[in-house]
Amino acid sequence: MTSTTGYAASNTTNPPTFLIQYCNDYRIPPENTTAGRGWQVPPGISDATVPNPVFNLTPAATVDEGNNWINMSWGPLAMSNPVTSEGLSNYGPAAGSSVINFIPNLGAAADNYNDAPSLDFYGNARKTNNEVDAGAVEFASTAAAPTLTSISPNTGLRGTTVPVTLTGTNLTGAFLISITGTGVTVSNLLVVSDTTVTATFTIANLAATGARSVRVSTPGGISNPVTFTITAPPPPTLTSISPTSGVRGTAVTVTFTGTNLTGTFAVTGIGALIPVTNLTVISPTSVQATLNISRAAPLGIRNLGLTTPGGTSNTEPFTVTGGTPAFTGPTPALTTTPANGTTKTGTVTLRNSATGANAGPITLTAAPVVNRVTGTGAFTVTGGTCASGTVLAPGATCTIIVQYVPPTTGSLTSTAHVTIADTGVATATQNSPNFTAN
Repeated sequence: MTSTTGYAASNTTNPPTFLIQYCNDYRIPPENTTAGRGWQVPPGISDATVPNPVFNLTPAATVDEGNNWINMSWGPLAMSNPVTSEGLSNYGPAAGSSVINFIPNLGAAADNYNDAPSLDFYGNARKTNNEVDAGAVEFASTAAAPTLTSISPNTGLRGTTVPVTLTGTNLTGAFLISITGTGVTVSNLLVVSDTTVTATFTIANLAATGARSVRVSTPGGISNPVTFTITAPPPPTLTSISPTSGVRGTAVTVTFTGTNLTGTFAVTGIGALIPVTNLTVISPTSVQATLNISRAAPLGIRNLGLTTPGGTSNTEPFTVTGGTPAFTGPTPALTTTPANGTTKTGTVTLRNSATGANAGPITLTAAPVVNRVTGTGAFTVTGGTCASGTVLAPGATCTIIVQYVPPTTGSLTSTAHVTIADTGVATATQNSPNFTAN
């Protein structure tokens, strides 16, 4: 409770009349939730040091007629918060504390500033510098308020680390440099003299561009702001990548060539199952990265780009391929001349010949088909073991029965090949050796 007028609508300028003057509960600190229920209020102490009031709390308080504890207390019941371990006291802040001038009469904090009493716990004025310390005690300092006249440099690129020098007056004891917005980390604060402070600004890759306000805090207060502007470097461009393809189940080091590649921090367009490692900026025109292509990565083209603090580049194609299964046959060769209308058959064998890093199973996603290249007549697949869903381990084979039905009249020359679709280490489509019926 406080008698300060205007501190809060619920307070009064006259001594309050309590309707109930006891806590209708156990003697348990508020930090102890219902889940714990294991802490007891510690014994109190008697402290007659002014301005602290006399404090006395016995651990075995007398209960009233309703068996309720009658515990009236003042001040912290422990030296530290049992949950956060934060120290508890009414002591004033030390020089350099972050609570000093924590609540400015500015922006969203103005309401809190206006609600704060004009005097602190000890009766000292709180609003002499248009700032209020967090807590009940205002820091007592005779230091003059700091002022800033310049910051150099006053601009910085996204994704860079910028040493800055702040110049002004009354900067001795500076303990904090604040900058509005997010994406900028301040470190290495050093008070060089009463008129000079240095620090390092680390600007994030995607920090918002534009003007920021920079202030210095000293025991004398918070300075006026100076402006530091964050800019973006030129956007990156790509002219080529090498190599332009990679086999599933392998790690491929790709070199990206272009302009304005400094600060590259991501490869875009790579898709699923291809984690990127060892991303290294070689120079403003060259970047290398390792593409770790999973054996299960989808086959086909990826449009790769680079992201820098300046934006995302154009893209260049990179193709994910697989191992090569081998075909043999047809056996017997379909090279004899059948009579018009006479059916001819042969066997084609598909072998999973993937080895080394690519040694994985091939799963056929569709039954084989025969595609005509030249000639007349009909080529079809009439049987075999290479059906849809067949899984071939490395070195395993399956067979395809191919039938040729020549036309009843006209040319008997016809050439075709067999196509297999798969999801294993092999490429998506494979052709048998062309076979010809004459």
